[in-house]
Amino acid sequence: MKKMISQLFALTLLFITTPAMANIASEGGHHVNFMSFMPIDNMHGKFEYPAEVKGTFADVMKSFEGKAEPFAIVHPPRMHSGDILNVQVDALGEEGDNAALEDDGIDCQFSLKVVGKEFLVGGVCNISVATHKGNVKNREIIEVQSLPATDADSNALWKLLYVNEASGVAMYGNVQK
Repeated sequence: MKKMISQLFALTLLFITTPAMANIASEGGHHVNFMSFMPIDNMHGKFEYPAEVKGTFADVMKSFEGKAEPFAIVHPPRMHSGDILNVQVDALGEEGDNAALEDDGIDCQFSLKVVGKEFLVGGVCNISVATHKGNVKNREIIEVQSLPATDADSNALWKLLYVNEASGVAMYGNVQK
């Protein structure tokens, strides 16, 4: 319980910004990129996501081919300290011949805080995934972490922000220089 309270306190501090910090990143801001993946159906619970991945959006997707598939990708421009980014996707469909409903989705809110040359993100994600074991629905607090500032080329560095152990859903992020 104490850990959860300290995490919520850290998130609250991340959301608080002063007006002087509003455009500290740069006049035009930065792209804050997120990519979410979920394991291929037969891989649930077996795929170990690397802590870091290098490459463009396409390179990263290709490196997970046959292991995990892209779930959500965002590339918003002009993000500044204090901005909130929503990452949302929801797919409701039929599963198999018995026409059971399957609901896969994530709904994340990330806050960005720029401190000097460091880009800090933290937030909350609601995850809903139909797995071979049944539906997984839970809420994750994403602890405040530093994102790598990187170019958008094949040397781009992506940091693993979290993995939901029950569903296998993972989120990577970086900041484009």
